[in-house]
Amino acid sequence: MRCPELRVSVNLFPRQLSGPGLESVLRESAGGDAAFVELEVDEPLLTGLVQEAPAHFAAIRRTGAAFVIDHYGRTLGAISLLRHGFVSGFKIDKSLTLELGTSMRVRMMFRAIAALGKSLGLSVAAEGVEDTAQRAFVTTAQSDIMQGNGLCRPLTAASFEALLLTEDDSMTLTDS
Repeated sequence: MRCPELRVSVNLFPRQLSGPGLESVLRESAGGDAAFVELEVDEPLLTGLVQEAPAHFAAIRRTGAAFVIDHYGRTLGAISLLRHGFVSGFKIDKSLTLELGTSMRVRMMFRAIAALGKSLGLSVAAEGVEDTAQRAFVTTAQSDIMQGNGLCRPLTAASFEALLLTEDDSMTLTDS
């Protein structure tokens, strides 16, 4: 089953990213064009790949897959990767989302990080959205994507396929 609007995000571990064959797996799994695939990579790992294995990095990029900086805001160096055109977006770390209800400073940081991404034309995602207050804030901050158990509990493959096939797209957030 292939849904043209569906994007697939894959969290990569160091050995998966640095090992041989990732580009082949991407091409084979995606039917030749992995443009709908987002590779979520922590900033230090992505920096290392760009600097230490540029040929491997280029081969992965040629598959069409996009790189997304995972856990943005966890490390200080992540901003340096935004200077390059190969990053299509970032996910604001759940440690920041968790503190939205208790820290004005974190709310200001979250807004600033989201605004930075939007001004650069990047996709901005928020990790760890667990309740309606966080959802409202993240929406106001103009995040494109939200992730978290407060939106939907993990699904089996069969349940996910059934969800895709329904015409009712009114999934609602419930406070846990």
